Amino acid sequence: MNKEEIQYIYSGRFDTAFLDELYADDVQTAAEIFESSLNLIVPEMAAADELFYQADLESLRKLFHKIKPLFGYVGLLKLQAMVQKFEDSCATAANTEELRNQYQELSIMVIESVSIIRQELIRMKMFINVRA
Repeated sequence: MNKEEIQYIYSGRFDTAFLDELYADDVQTAAEIFESSLNLIVPEMAAADELFYQADLESLRKLFHKIKPLFGYVGLLKLQAMVQKFEDSCATAANTEELRNQYQELSIMVIESVSIIRQELIRMKMFINVRA
């Protein structure tokens, strides 16, 4: 078996079947998408905190609408669904107090996901380097 025949296996934290279908055996493209997603999610979450404390629900809804697909691109479909639910809640809530618990839970999940995505990106880059 040569190096090119070795298959990359995503961590069980991700929807691996979805990622396999989305990227097939193209680990290089997957790594690029994971990296670009991280580069968008991290600053947007800093902006989200500011919008939440400013009680700007419409801008907060738009921000989460913008980053929602990124969680799909990296195979975190359950988190993507949570973002959709929060986005919907932003559209119907009267104020941020109604959203506080949901926002805090979602923020923790996103912070944890950033770490998970980073770890997977490191694994992908190592795999790419080994195959090179």
